Amino acid sequence: ITTCKEPGTVAITFDDGPSKFTHTLLDSLKAMDVKATFFINGNNFGCIYDLADVLIRAKREGHQIAHHTWSHPDLATLTKEQIVYQVKKLEEAFLKIIGVVPKFIRPPFGSGVDSDLVMSTLTELGYTAIVWDTDTNDWQGRTTAQSLDVYKKASPPPHAHIVLNHDTIKNTATNMAPKAFKLMQNRKFKITTVGQCLGISDPNKWYQKIQAPGKRDNTWVCTETDKTG
Repeated sequence: ITTCKEPGTVAITFDDGPSKFTHTLLDSLKAMDVKATFFINGNNFGCIYDLADVLIRAKREGHQIAHHTWSHPDLATLTKEQIVYQVKKLEEAFLKIIGVVPKFIRPPFGSGVDSDLVMSTLTELGYTAIVWDTDTNDWQGRTTAQSLDVYKKASPPPHAHIVLNHDTIKNTATNMAPKAFKLMQNRKFKITTVGQCLGISDPNKWYQKIQAPGKRDNTWVCTETDKTG
């Protein structure tokens, strides 16, 4: 899926977190009363267990939590067994920290969506793959103005968009993204999560499994070697 189904919606999404900048972003989203979707890694820029409070807060405040693999490999280069590892390793962390398994996954780099092996494996594991139709390229050191220009040029409602950003980029999380939410509100878009923009209004239906989260113990760790299983 590359874009929203509901006319005039925009799902503003953030990849590669949680990060040390995400709390600042969550503060802005809370003040504006808007919801985002976070495509989470387990062990990429940091360890998910060290940033568990970010994840717990984002989920509690009504943002959608989605899967972005454990360590951000190109799924098109992996065996089926390796893909399953990347999915299950992060599911384990999600269950421990927030007690859910997401229904939605974004393959890193948007790669693998044209691979039968990748897509059939993700489907077997209960996932719908979500990419994007609008990319800020914020990870390339874009200025706020350059990234906001992408939002300005996105075709107006009733067109709908899924926009890619990264909350691991300090400028995105602390400066550009809050401006982007305002800009899209001013353009009369309805700001939603990915689930909502696909017509799934019940937040419980954004997840395959919901249970009580775990308690922190000595398994809440990442290692250099766990990136490949």
